Amino acid sequence: MAVQLFRPVFRVNECIEGIREVLESGWAGQGPKCKKFEEEFSSFVGRPRGLYTNSATASLHLAVHLLDLPPGSKIATTPITFCSTNHAIKYAGHVPIFCDVNRDLSMGSESVLNAIRAGARAVIWVHHGGQVSADFYKLMAALDVFEAQGLHIPVIEDCAHAAGGYYREQVYCGGGADFQVVKSRIGSNQRNFAAFSFQAVKNMPTADSGFLFCPTPELTARAEKLVWLGIDKTTFSRTNTSSDEVYKWRYTIEEIGWKYNANDVMAAIALVQLKYLDEDNAYRANVYEWYRKHLAAAGLYLVEHQTGSSHHLVNVLIKNREEAIVAMKKAGYAPGVHYLPNQEFPVYADCAKYAQPLTVTNAIAEHILTLPNHLEITEDHVQAVVQALKSVS
Repeated sequence: MAVQLFRPVFRVNECIEGIREVLESGWAGQGPKCKKFEEEFSSFVGRPRGLYTNSATASLHLAVHLLDLPPGSKIATTPITFCSTNHAIKYAGHVPIFCDVNRDLSMGSESVLNAIRAGARAVIWVHHGGQVSADFYKLMAALDVFEAQGLHIPVIEDCAHAAGGYYREQVYCGGGADFQVVKSRIGSNQRNFAAFSFQAVKNMPTADSGFLFCPTPELTARAEKLVWLGIDKTTFSRTNTSSDEVYKWRYTIEEIGWKYNANDVMAAIALVQLKYLDEDNAYRANVYEWYRKHLAAAGLYLVEHQTGSSHHLVNVLIKNREEAIVAMKKAGYAPGVHYLPNQEFPVYADCAKYAQPLTVTNAIAEHILTLPNHLEITEDHVQAVVQALKSVS
């Protein structure tokens, strides 16, 4: 059997015990486990309470919707991402402006700024592979200048790959060139929306679920209704009454929402997985270093990650991708491609006229290859993968 590209690891006994509690409680929907996970993950990231949702896709759509932009507004985004990032823009009736990427597969800040100059009203920034690119910091600094000039450009951070990762920012402490590095969790920037994924193969896997942080308590309160069809009270909150109260059956709906709520079965798993996220990411960092060492010795190009990455993806840029895929499969290893450039999909054909020049994207799109990376990968596996790639390079 081939070594899988991704293979989620669950602490099965702990997860089953958590699920057992849910099933025996008689409340498997959105209830106390969801609330507990919202509190614990929010504390972990370092933000006021966010919302547990049924997917990162739902979280992204909610974030775009909450921007309250005029229909048909342009939003700067990356073409090198899973399609749900850009579907979220379309769901809300807006237009993706595809921006060029760097060789680290993250957007280039200057391309994003050019898109804003061309009329983009917001930005979705994907932390590709789980890292925070240096260009993200450049963009945020530029947007702070715009803000001071009276132009607010909201940012949605797509953190689907980045659970448990860190920003590493230099903060001026006074006294000439005196700086210190401040480490904070990816997604903790309270200026921005942040959407996370706990899909089955992510760093913190459940079967599927997601999370959304909003920039203000008011937006969080509004989003809390929208994840439950726009209803102003969850079923659990209306049912969970003290003995001297009656069932709070009455509710109201002020705007259309979606059924994007999570459930307590997924939350039971998430609560267990969160306990081990830092430990698991540390192991992924080791895997990444093994790849770095052996790919360098083979003269192959590893997509570099900055310190603080969650190392969800290990990507190489390789000359003969199709031959490399065949060689890896023959050696018993499953490869992947993350991602097909979205601007080439017919569904986005109407966006082509708005795209920024995609010079780097077009040059590397046929060379991106994702290598096996999960908690059961050993250094022997890494050496075998690199040997297979070397045989066709």
